[in-house]
Amino acid sequence: MRGLRKEALEELMKLLNMKDFPYRIEGIDISHLQGKYTVASLVVFEDGFPKKGDYRRYKIEQDHPDDYESIRTVVKRRYSKHPLPNLLFVDGGIGQVNAAIEALKEIGKDCPVVGLAKKEETVVFENREIHLPHDHPVLRLLVQIRDETHRFAVSYHRKRREKESLRSVLDNVPGIGPIRKKKLIEHFGSLENIRSASLEEIARVIGSTEIARRVLDILG
Repeated sequence: MRGLRKEALEELMKLLNMKDFPYRIEGIDISHLQGKYTVASLVVFEDGFPKKGDYRRYKIEQDHPDDYESIRTVVKRRYSKHPLPNLLFVDGGIGQVNAAIEALKEIGKDCPVVGLAKKEETVVFENREIHLPHDHPVLRLLVQIRDETHRFAVSYHRKRREKESLRSVLDNVPGIGPIRKKKLIEHFGSLENIRSASLEEIARVIGSTEIARRVLDILG
């Protein structure tokens, strides 16, 4: 993945009236399926380049979908323990930006927060919205950050959804208890991976050819 242009970062700094150069930018996105399997991604750009070793994923348990509350949860969980970046990006509009700012205040922290509303690619910060030309370097920069946070969030959401589906199916297999279920999930990760595995491989993981055959029979 290409880096962010220094000139665009400098323009972003001026646009947001930031005191410090945005050397480290952290971006947050929320992903769920009709409120189920909610997850958050956190990506990091340092000196204009993605620092994938610092990326983090968060599982969020909710009774009903609430993106604002999800953002508040992640922000408080993250920055209660870790230093603030020079700039925090959230995927969303004024509601998401304000949720992040409120969460920072709750834990006694403060840093610039910027968002990008999807509908018209509106740049949002400090209760203000601005519209930039589609070829503006700052907008292109924020779109790049947004796309990376979204990619990482969707990837994790898909993995979580697959694991939950696998758990549900395995609950119906006689002889599969919590320990064997955990081994299968950790080893294969998804229903498709188990379906494509051999009887012998499944048997090695759970220690029983008979139960491995039941697993394959259930999966069809």
